[in-house]
Amino acid sequence: MMRVINFKNIIYFFFFLIVILSVVFFKKNILEFVKAIFLNYWFNLLLTLIVFALTIYHKFYFNQISLKGFIEVKKIKTSISDVLSLVTDPSTFICSFAIIKGLFLDYYFSYKYFELFKDYEKMFLFIASFFFFINSSIELKDYCTELFINETEEISDVTS
Repeated sequence: MMRVINFKNIIYFFFFLIVILSVVFFKKNILEFVKAIFLNYWFNLLLTLIVFALTIYHKFYFNQISLKGFIEVKKIKTSISDVLSLVTDPSTFICSFAIIKGLFLDYYFSYKYFELFKDYEKMFLFIASFFFFINSSIELKDYCTELFINETEEISDVTS
């Protein structure tokens, strides 16, 4: 068996090494940069608009919202749920992002977002927010993939 050098993994390794070393040596600058992004009004507004627009467009594009269900009594419950998901799905992402932002600023820069909370409460708040943030991010990634990346079928030559 012949061994082959995996250049892709070597590149990944050195990339992560550079990132780790950058964090170690430039921690203060990185924290200030993240703080500037978190406190930027336009970044937060744009993020909110993109998440809501993406969710709404995806749900209408794939016919996941049926306003016809409001006519039939048996389908009202699912129709209300579908319409509310237009708001609740992106709100989960935005709220979890806002909580993580507040916890970051509270921990690293002593902003008083959660001054009445104990440290263990902040930890549980972070765990829950991180969970919702990751789930929402994965859902948004799936929306982007479904909307913007076309899958093509490979045409194979059949020769017999």
